[in-house]
Amino acid sequence: MTSNTEEIDNTAIIETNTDSSSCKLYAVDREYWVDPYMKYFTMKHERKTPEINIGYYIRVTAIRKFIEKFI
Repeated sequence: MTSNTEEIDNTAIIETNTDSSSCKLYAVDREYWVDPYMKYFTMKHERKTPEINIGYYIRVTAIRKFIEKFI
């Protein structure tokens, strides 16, 4: 446990978030799904392999189907 005066290095967490956002934006730009708000969370995207795009697509689709069934 850390105290309030101790500084925590969040660099790895921030880099993971940045990479994930970049991957999602690239998948949206490639029209794997529509997300008009993704562009507000990150400004850049890097070319990713199709396997990564398909992975994000599967997760997004699965979550949407789960939510639709729940509602």
